[in-house]
Amino acid sequence: MKLILINAYESSPFDDLFNMSALKKTGFAALKLLLSPLSNSRGKAMIPLALPTLAGLTPADWDVTILDEQVDKLNFDLEADLVGISFNTPSALRAYYVADQFRKKGIKVILGGSHASVMQEEAALHSDSVGIGEAEGYWHQVLEDASRGKLKKFYTAEEYPSLKDSPTPDFSAIDKSKYFAIHPIQTTRGCPYNCEFCTVHKLFGRHVRMRSIESIEQEINSVEENFLAFVDDNLGINKIHFKNLLEVVKNTKKKWAAQVNLDIAEDQELLESMYDSGCVLLLVGIESMSARNIEIYAAGKNDMDTMELYVRRIIDAGIGVLGMYILGFDDDSVDSIDILAEFFKKTQLTFPSISALTPFPGSDIYNNMKQENRIVSTQWSNYNFFKTVFIPKSFLAEELETSVVKIGLKAYKMRDVLLRTWKHRDMFPLFLFLSFSFKMGYQSMARKLKKGGLY
Repeated sequence: MKLILINAYESSPFDDLFNMSALKKTGFAALKLLLSPLSNSRGKAMIPLALPTLAGLTPADWDVTILDEQVDKLNFDLEADLVGISFNTPSALRAYYVADQFRKKGIKVILGGSHASVMQEEAALHSDSVGIGEAEGYWHQVLEDASRGKLKKFYTAEEYPSLKDSPTPDFSAIDKSKYFAIHPIQTTRGCPYNCEFCTVHKLFGRHVRMRSIESIEQEINSVEENFLAFVDDNLGINKIHFKNLLEVVKNTKKKWAAQVNLDIAEDQELLESMYDSGCVLLLVGIESMSARNIEIYAAGKNDMDTMELYVRRIIDAGIGVLGMYILGFDDDSVDSIDILAEFFKKTQLTFPSISALTPFPGSDIYNNMKQENRIVSTQWSNYNFFKTVFIPKSFLAEELETSVVKIGLKAYKMRDVLLRTWKHRDMFPLFLFLSFSFKMGYQSMARKLKKGGLY
């Protein structure tokens, strides 16, 4: 039996933030030679973990091909017994087009991923079947039914699957030369927070489930990449599991990055252990400078003073911080630009990342705005962190998009970039390179806005 797994991908303004082809036209391209995570990479993207995960769940009697539209051009003349397409909201329309093309040839198609899981009936219009939620709970049944020609319209797990004995993702069908030399790995799923703008707790539950340390260690030791990207939505929630993980990574001498909750900085000793284990970069949600916004939309995580303290602690521990800030909440205004710029300067935040509020389907904020008739677009390709798809309370739509770009340009002034990156001398070439990538990305978006929009 022949199975084709596809990562559907629609380009967006976000691509500008990591536009390697643009950087190659500058003198900074020479820096690539110094970057250990990127130096042996010919590609421009991260490996999408969903497809190797499905491949790892697939029996050996299926012939698996993986195609990723970030790096591969699709050939609709390919033959298969089943095509599985994974996609998120910005790529939904592209995924539906791809599915329609294969179905015209009589090939069965199953759609899955975050968007299909929350927009099931919509996805069903473009597929023979829809996989809802985590595939570990139903993938074996999908393949069994497909082999008998009896696919069901919907598949869903009866409960959140345990990850303790979950098979290791199979990367054998991936051409890694097309990607950054960074190995993506997931150790947990689920998040205890219920932020209104997020769908993670809706899709994966609020109880954090963990892979066994033994299986994680086996996977890490099996890969040649010297840089790991932990793609957990919130690594480190279970401190015992996390500390055991740090010991494993430390023994491999690999560098790593992860997304964590900012309050991980409560524990100074833990930060030191993270640095000693090879941690070089943490992605954290800054979300907003407004106490009211944080209380309403971000589960009241941290106030502004605490965020400043925690960011400083992480940086002082030798770890870079990519702070993700969302503009467009109801208590935001154009004055937020100056407040945020001051926060960046005071904390020396390594990589400020600013985006427009995007109310993704399935989130509480989407449902609330829909009830208030504030959602103005279901053109899913516009749900890309920059285009305004709702009616803001304190901005015009155009003001919000312009403000995002203004803050981005202000955050990446040359002097500030050099001051921030020089704090991390051991990672200076990499951090400088990534800073210029962000800088050129916001410059590109500014040019597009002047021409009449981000699209």
